[in-house]
Amino acid sequence: ETNTNRFFLESQVDRKFAGCWYWFVKGSYDTDEAADLDYRVIGTGGIGTSILKGASYELRGEVGAGVTAEKRGGTPETTDPSAYLGLDFEKEWSKYGRLVLDYDFLPNLDDYDLSIMRFDARYELPLSACLTFRIGLRLDYQFDPIQEGVEELDWLFSTGLGVSF
Repeated sequence: ETNTNRFFLESQVDRKFAGCWYWFVKGSYDTDEAADLDYRVIGTGGIGTSILKGASYELRGEVGAGVTAEKRGGTPETTDPSAYLGLDFEKEWSKYGRLVLDYDFLPNLDDYDLSIMRFDARYELPLSACLTFRIGLRLDYQFDPIQEGVEELDWLFSTGLGVSF
């Protein structure tokens, strides 16, 4: 059995500009001892739109570009341009919570082997006007990790609190 530390932080800002279209800026930071990841910082921006929208659900699509800076143990830091493609689905269950499914694809434009796919499934339960309890599963897939022994697929079961402002 191996116990390791993993830290992940992500934030996104959306601003509508016409009908169902919006622009977004997204950033993330993560570390993962088991994957020998000292740090990965990703910044992306682009446009998004609502693809399907009903009374209790919404499917959004996003495209954009950005940059990924990554440092793994025993290798030099890399800073590469990346593209971004995302799909987000939200399904409300009255006031008692919602299901959120997020898919992100970040192809590394300098080294495709360092490209990342992420899938995040979580249930969010509102605790107050701006505080949410979250429980979920996150799958990270890196196409061809450089280090020997580092798995391509990394999964994380998580619980936490989210703050909206």
